[in-house]
Amino acid sequence: MRAEAGDFAIALRYVLGPVVDYVLNAEKQTNFHKICVLVPELVVRHWWENLLHNRRADLLKVILLMRGNRRIIVINIPWYLERD
Repeated sequence: MRAEAGDFAIALRYVLGPVVDYVLNAEKQTNFHKICVLVPELVVRHWWENLLHNRRADLLKVILLMRGNRRIIVINIPWYLERD
């Protein structure tokens, strides 16, 4: 069975739930360690380019900060979209 492009787009929509569950489970399994989550954030040249991209990184940060505790650290990493 061949995967279609639409199947891939649907799978990307549901990436936040498994990532949040994984981080929360990893935090529960460790007693004294901190969990660092690196979140790449797209940096665009023009303000209107933000409208073309989703805000999934912001949503991931908010969910982890609200559902987690002090041992979960969220680190923002700028990701510059290069022009070809």
